[in-house]
Parts: sequence; C-alpha cells; structure tokens
Amino acid sequence: MQGLFVIYQKNSRRSYSGFTYLKMNLEQEFHMSEVANETVLRVSASSNASATAAAVAHAVYEGKKVSLRAIGAGAVNQAVKALAIAQSFVGSRGYSLTCRPGFATVPMPEQDVTAIVLHVIVDN
Repeated sequence: MQGLFVIYQKNSRRSYSGFTYLKMNLEQEFHMSEVANETVLRVSASSNASATAAAVAHAVYEGKKVSLRAIGAGAVNQAVKALAIAQSFVGSRGYSLTCRPGFATVPMPEQDVTAIVLHVIVDN
C-alpha cells in the first residue's frame, strides 16, 4: 500500500479541477491489512462510509480481493453503506460489486468476539 493516499483527512482539503479531494493514509485510518493480494478493512461505527468506499474502490482498481470486517450493528451499517457507495464509484468503469457475508472470530483481550465479514466479489 505504499503511496496510496485518497479521499479523507480531517482539516486537509485541496481542490483540483473542480473536485475536492481529501487526503488520508489508508493504512492508519482503516487499520488495513494485506495478505497475498487481499485487503481487509476493519470498519467501525464511526468510520466514514465515503472514505471506506474509496478504499474499496482503489483496491478493486488494483485487482485486489477486498473484505470488510465489522463488529457491532453500527459498524455493519457503515460497511453496507460503504459497499453501496463503492458500487457507484466503480460502476462507471464497468465493474459490478456484490458481497458474500460471513462470520469471523476476532481475539480480544477479554474474550473472543464474532465479527461480520463482507467479502466483496467483483464482476467486470
């Protein structure tokens, strides 16, 4: 993910040719992890759905597999909204996104927690 900077950083706006771009280092904001051409985005209830959607879109453009991991109802809500927004981003380039939901067990200090994992499937 070296050099991938897009769409969101608090208090840092720049305008280019009529569009407003907000910058952010995706690895820091989304707790992004990559394993062998797969990107896993950890989504929380306070995640910005548009910024998460941009991260999904960029991973799709790079040909990577994408999964969104959410713990809690608010986080799942933000993840689903992000996928809907990401579809609008990638649809103009001929991509179609669908998702396959599943479960994952996440180890926490107190106990293991079950997370919802949305595996993004890309059709072009």
